[in-house]
Amino acid sequence: MGIANSLRVALPHGFNLGATCPQPALVPRGVQSDRLAMLKNEKEMLGLNPDMEYFWCYNYNTGTRWPDYYGSEDHYKLVFAADEGTEACFFRKP
Repeated sequence: MGIANSLRVALPHGFNLGATCPQPALVPRGVQSDRLAMLKNEKEMLGLNPDMEYFWCYNYNTGTRWPDYYGSEDHYKLVFAADEGTEACFFRKP
């Protein structure tokens, strides 16, 4: 109950937690998949900063791949921290 009350106080008026999931939603890579770093050429073709690290997930069984990074950092991040007898909720948008 303490976390629910903290969220009501900390979040902006009209905030909807369901609308905060950034796109694409990241999914676990699975057993038959690997997380592979993008090549510099791939990043340039996608218009990404070639100096940053971006990844693909690749499934060996199906031959499919999907991006394993957020398209932007413009989303809310909710962080919980707790110590013995202390609860804190940090809410920020970068």
